[in-house]
Amino acid sequence: MEGILSGRDQEHEAGLTEIIVHLGQDDAELQAVMVDHPDYGSAWRQRDFDVVSSPEMKKAMQDNHIVLIKWKDLQSSCDDFRCSLLQQIFP
Repeated sequence: MEGILSGRDQEHEAGLTEIIVHLGQDDAELQAVMVDHPDYGSAWRQRDFDVVSSPEMKKAMQDNHIVLIKWKDLQSSCDDFRCSLLQQIFP
């Protein structure tokens, strides 16, 4: 995500790129769930949330012509073997 915000990712070819984020709020509930994962626990998930919901990220996505899609969008456009796995996961 930092690359998108800094403009380093502007040389990507057109196509599909997957970026996975683990969103969460750094609250008591998530802290309790992530107690054994200090390196990627609730504070880390809060930072992911803060970045993806920031005005800077929105602008960077617009500037780089990045379009958010859902898994269902992929499923509806699939017609080859690799996409059959998506269709099994998301019937």
